[in-house]
Amino acid sequence: MNQYVSDAVATDARTFVFTSEAIENIAPGWRARETCRIIGPDEFVEVFELAAPGRNAEVYSEARLHRSRER
Repeated sequence: MNQYVSDAVATDARTFVFTSEAIENIAPGWRARETCRIIGPDEFVEVFELAAPGRNAEVYSEARLHRSRER
């Protein structure tokens, strides 16, 4: 489980960045960052990054999510 704090909201209020305060089950010093960018009313992009101690963050996963339309 990760515990995050909000870093920033873009001026357009469509991008949200969260940085880990605490991460369970990983060596001390690691950091995680979660970025959510709203593309439209039915779509957003989520980027998850990890940084080893003393290293820059690297993208671990990126997902583009679309709202499912019921028929």
